[in-house]
Amino acid sequence: MKQNNIYLVGFMGSGKTSILKKIKQIVNVNTIDLDENIEKKYGSINKIFQTKGEKYFRNIELKTFEALPNNDSVIALGGGSLEVSHILDEVKNSELSFYLKDTFENLWKRISNSERPLVKKGKEEISELYKLRENLYNQSKHIIDIKNKKEKMIAETIIQNTWLKNEAI
Repeated sequence: MKQNNIYLVGFMGSGKTSILKKIKQIVNVNTIDLDENIEKKYGSINKIFQTKGEKYFRNIELKTFEALPNNDSVIALGGGSLEVSHILDEVKNSELSFYLKDTFENLWKRISNSERPLVKKGKEEISELYKLRENLYNQSKHIIDIKNKKEKMIAETIIQNTWLKNEAI
């Protein structure tokens, strides 16, 4: 098990990457965006979905996750990462997992015009996916309702509830 890593989880559009960057501005800490790591090594996630499919993508997502540092990092996971059982187990067993929760309607407003591969399936199908994944996200130790909250406030909540509070710049 990875020790002392802080995990940010949530549906597409919940702001995991933005919160990760905000934490980095406030605290000098190693931050990792799993999707960015995948894209650096394997290319565009959209292209992977289109050419190789979601199953292939989940396999490289797991491989990339397993290669992450074992401690002292803040990690933004992809929206579907928890569908991979090993990643879900890590998050469930971590005292430092944070679900960035918002309503589907708010999330849909943020993602509906994006180039995300799953958005092309349409609002109804994405709503079903949200309901399915919400059960996975709710297994996080901490749930932060991000509705109407500024990124800085969300980042500070995470910092204050982890070992990061001792690292503030």
